[in-house]
Amino acid sequence: MEIKVPCGSTIVSSPFIDGDFKFDSALEQRLNNFYGLGGELQKFADSEFMNGIKDYVPFKTGTLRDSMTLNTILGSGEVVFKTPYARYLYYGMLMVDSVTGSAWSPLGGTKVLTETPLQYHGGSKAGAFWDRRWKADNIMAYVKSLQDFVDRNG
Repeated sequence: MEIKVPCGSTIVSSPFIDGDFKFDSALEQRLNNFYGLGGELQKFADSEFMNGIKDYVPFKTGTLRDSMTLNTILGSGEVVFKTPYARYLYYGMLMVDSVTGSAWSPLGGTKVLTETPLQYHGGSKAGAFWDRRWKADNIMAYVKSLQDFVDRNG
């Protein structure tokens, strides 16, 4: 048996369940508005993640962290860090000019990766792979906050 759910996904049910399940259009719309991409739950999830990850994002001038707020559309399910150096900081290894060996490269220069880890500003939690480290430290509290949100609003 297949059950069509509001988001268009298909759930294959147990052989012990018999019958057709249909949502009326008003309920389908309500579920999509709350649980779907762009819905209230996704907006809350994005916002909670962004608030939680701030301490893990390198911070020198605040541009990288601010780019997250400026370039993320709440409810999209994607948090965007958009600066010319975001990827460099995310991976956390020093890159130097292939000719001079300097971290600064002339226009048109080529950089090569070294095995030297970057030194970060912004506190003890700031560093490379900030999303993975945040997740390792906070995923259970994050899931609980999402469940609490559903319990209050769903």
